[in-house]
Amino acid sequence: MEMGSIGYNHSHDENYVNDRPLGAGTWLFLAIKTKAIFVLKGKEYHVKPNTFILFEYDFSYLYKADKEEYRNDFFHFYITENEKNYIKELKIPINTLVSVNDISDISFMIKSMCFEFYSNNFYKNEKVSLYFNLILYRLAEYMMCDEEGSCKVKGLYTEKLLWLRRCIIENPQKEWSIDEFASDLFVSRSRFQHIYTETFGVNIQKDIINARMSMAAKLLRTTDLKINEISKKCGYNNPAYFMRCFKEKHNVTPSEYRNMVV
Repeated sequence: MEMGSIGYNHSHDENYVNDRPLGAGTWLFLAIKTKAIFVLKGKEYHVKPNTFILFEYDFSYLYKADKEEYRNDFFHFYITENEKNYIKELKIPINTLVSVNDISDISFMIKSMCFEFYSNNFYKNEKVSLYFNLILYRLAEYMMCDEEGSCKVKGLYTEKLLWLRRCIIENPQKEWSIDEFASDLFVSRSRFQHIYTETFGVNIQKDIINARMSMAAKLLRTTDLKINEISKKCGYNNPAYFMRCFKEKHNVTPSEYRNMVV
């Protein structure tokens, strides 16, 4: 997934119209916070607040304010065919207006994603991707809810897992304990490993290694630190083992990588 632009709580006057007969050219997600009028495939819909829609990049649409201020959250993005199939597997409707009881949790996540996207944080792209995935899971949960908002399945661990993963990405050099993570979620070690992999599509051991290798690549690109110093900063006391892990991940040694990016 590649993010294009993000907007939180964007406001427009009562004359606002957005007409895209050829689509946006990107995928577009809208979290609609006020009344609005949408025209999809020639049919007009009067939309209530707390509605969302996920547009494909080439889907024709028009939406406008409904005689008063119009507000929404949005993000434009690009995805691969596999990612598109994953959205379908989650049973998230595409090009379809969906009304829910309360969209404030999605809005909060878009606000956080917006902050990261426009920040100078080194891992901002990784964190934006995490928020994107969390939003997809929440949309999927919306589709499991009845009209009263009672859900068949609740993401009991999702927010906590997101926080844990963010800690790993920002501090990969630490000696992370799977048992402590499991204890934080009040589940067994094996259960924790299962739900982590189910949530993020990668097991936690590999995620920690990936985070360490990302930090190593950054240090090789941006500093003159020696390899053994970088090894320690990335949580490896054995430089030889660090170099072997790095080559497995990047297909080159740390020294070769540094020479390539100089």
